[in-house]
Amino acid sequence: DTIAYNSMIAAMGSGGQLCEAEKIFEKMPERNIISWNSMLSCYTQARYLCRAKCLFDKMPRTNEISWTSILQAFEKSGDIDQVKALFDEAPMRDLRFFTTVIAAYAFKGHLLYAKKTFDLMPSHDGFALTAVIVATAQSGQPVDTKSMFDRLVCRSCVAWTALIHGYARFGHLRDAEDTAFGEMPEHDEVSWNTMLAASFRIGDTVDCLEKLVASMPKFLSGCWVLIAAWSKHGQTENAKKIFDDNLARGEIDGYCWNAMLGAYVQNGQGLEAIEIFREMVCHGAKPDEASFLNLFTACSQAGLLEESRDNFVSMLQDHMMKPTREHFGVMMDSLARNGRLEEAKEVAEDMPFKPDSVTCRILLGGCKLHRDEGLAK
Repeated sequence: DTIAYNSMIAAMGSGGQLCEAEKIFEKMPERNIISWNSMLSCYTQARYLCRAKCLFDKMPRTNEISWTSILQAFEKSGDIDQVKALFDEAPMRDLRFFTTVIAAYAFKGHLLYAKKTFDLMPSHDGFALTAVIVATAQSGQPVDTKSMFDRLVCRSCVAWTALIHGYARFGHLRDAEDTAFGEMPEHDEVSWNTMLAASFRIGDTVDCLEKLVASMPKFLSGCWVLIAAWSKHGQTENAKKIFDDNLARGEIDGYCWNAMLGAYVQNGQGLEAIEIFREMVCHGAKPDEASFLNLFTACSQAGLLEESRDNFVSMLQDHMMKPTREHFGVMMDSLARNGRLEEAKEVAEDMPFKPDSVTCRILLGGCKLHRDEGLAK
């Protein structure tokens, strides 16, 4: 019956068996709103946004779950135009719906749209106000950020961290450290890393950073900022020593692996970066998008094009990760720099993104470097 079919679709979607979920959905003799929402959820979970939007447009009837599901999918993808279009079309808007839209604007730094949407809300809650605080902080307006922060009755770690970020973005390190971080009732991993990043970016010395790291709880690792600090000065030997010491103590997390990868890439040591990536996988650490971006750049630096291609395939097949536009860009750049312009052009044509100005610059740069006027035209 319909209930059983709906349960199977949900189970297949949760298990990543999208094709099976589609087959069940298609052969259903009768579908209700739950059937449509379950299939929609399958697509959004798999990040198949085109299929999700196509299904959404075909739905005979929608409800708040349908609209929130499709909206959150586009919000996570960063497609701000689609988020705005859905918001304008929506026949129903609850607090969660408004907050999702505000969060999308905040993530992209669209402060004006975030505030306008906030003002449209029939009533306000802490989540929505926190989202506006995040947008204000990302716009580099510490005074406005603090003013909005003071309106919050219940202040979450997200709100406190946004305040730290707002001060830091404008270069007010002492305010970030004393007024925001120092007054937080409790710190989580994100707030610690935000404070560390602020100290590193604004210019604290390695000694100051070491003191800050030493004050962190034992279950957190701040070695990534020390690795980045030494790397900034071109001293990858000191960065590696910190990395090895923390690895021996079992205090390495994804931030540290990526920091060491980035340190070698930043200093043009591609072969060393590739070796760190291999160690990362051997130790059971899970590479993320930043890890693979550094890996592809390292392969480009070392001139290992075939290994870069193999790793690109591995990212898809072994690690079940979809390459971003930046990953495709590094691949194109590697091929173009090494004179394999036709292959670079094929990558540009086959990637699931529309070519942009960066794509054109990469291809034209390769044509200029290797004097291929024909392809440039």
